[in-house]
Amino acid sequence: SLYRDGSYNPDNLISYAHDRGSKVVLSFQARSFNDANNLLSKSAARVKAVSNLLNEVRIHNFDGIENDIENASGSQRDNMTLFQKELADTFWASNPNYSVSVDVAITNWNNLFDGPAIKDHANYVLIMAYDVFHYNDAQAGPNAPINGDNLYWASVTKGIEYWTTTGQIPREKILLGIPYYGYRWPTINNQRLAKTTGIGSYIHLNQIPSSYNYPRNWDNLWKTPWQAWQSGSQWYQLLQQCNPESMI
Repeated sequence: SLYRDGSYNPDNLISYAHDRGSKVVLSFQARSFNDANNLLSKSAARVKAVSNLLNEVRIHNFDGIENDIENASGSQRDNMTLFQKELADTFWASNPNYSVSVDVAITNWNNLFDGPAIKDHANYVLIMAYDVFHYNDAQAGPNAPINGDNLYWASVTKGIEYWTTTGQIPREKILLGIPYYGYRWPTINNQRLAKTTGIGSYIHLNQIPSSYNYPRNWDNLWKTPWQAWQSGSQWYQLLQQCNPESMI
């Protein structure tokens, strides 16, 4: 649990989840691009990281581990596979019931993940199906479109197709990470895919109904809603995700 003073105690949260029949896994990341590369490229660092992660999982009674290292160079592809194998081997040797998973980018944009090689070293592969359009993009667009506007667009559909074909990940191992947020951008007008005039703001789903009560558009290609409104001379657009319609 996260307390008001900023301190953190996961035990209460884990116990709460377990009492209600839910499992909790520990997800970990590298703090920076350099940290990720240094960790993956050095055998001693990988061994130490896996040992520390296993200790943390044991101490707090987590149900498994999730590898969310995504900000590394594609040159670390083989080392990422090796690290995932070391992680899985160590955890399953400790407890065969531990869940071991790895998070992969929707497009594998930096070629970091070797699907055919990692599939045997994870119970699940989570596709991070979001941020197709990001807060600093030049256009206002959906961060998780079901379909893209052209052959070059990333989309949820293309992500699943890529990881089940080129990636050779069995469908029963795939988890789909979905975004409970949207981005609000200042834009040049109210048109679809309008150019942005500044950095977008992260807007959580639970903020949208009360704070953004503007007319809503529905995009039949993206299968997501979007809004446009004007404040003074400035246009804004909010691209939503994971409202009830877009999740059906």
